[in-house]
Amino acid sequence: MAENGINRAESKNAKLSGRDILFECGNCGKSLAIDYRGAGLNVNCPQCESELEVPIPEGFDLAELDKEMSDSAETVIEVQQRVLEPEDNTAAPGGADAQAEAQVTALKTELEALRAQRRYLEQQHVNMLKTIKAVNREVSEFHKALDELTTMLDKLTSTQNDETQKI
Repeated sequence: MAENGINRAESKNAKLSGRDILFECGNCGKSLAIDYRGAGLNVNCPQCESELEVPIPEGFDLAELDKEMSDSAETVIEVQQRVLEPEDNTAAPGGADAQAEAQVTALKTELEALRAQRRYLEQQHVNMLKTIKAVNREVSEFHKALDELTTMLDKLTSTQNDETQKI
């Protein structure tokens, strides 16, 4: 059944690439293809509109995905639109497209918030490293001064003992 769906998609000028994830709807069996960047997303089947999760291929690292995506939000929109478009290319009002748009909007907002938080934490890390370096420098200078004071006290004590013995 997956092959028939793929052939049907190809005959309608759908572009499949080696980077696509091919899977079937668990409810109606419709064959679906989504760009690998859609791995792990929840989507609605364009045929029966049941919600399903795009499978994550074995050995696929979602953390690496973020590094590869230059404009994640637009890519997610493109992927969602391709998967959720009904075969006759007419959108169902208030159906899968509206849900996909809402999910994409939520994902874009979450992604931007996470990126802002990451930038903030990276800046805090840099600031903390600078502070630690400055404190280490001050502690080193304090140790040197303490060593000099100890040496002076030893000399004074030694001089005082010598004078006491002379008397």
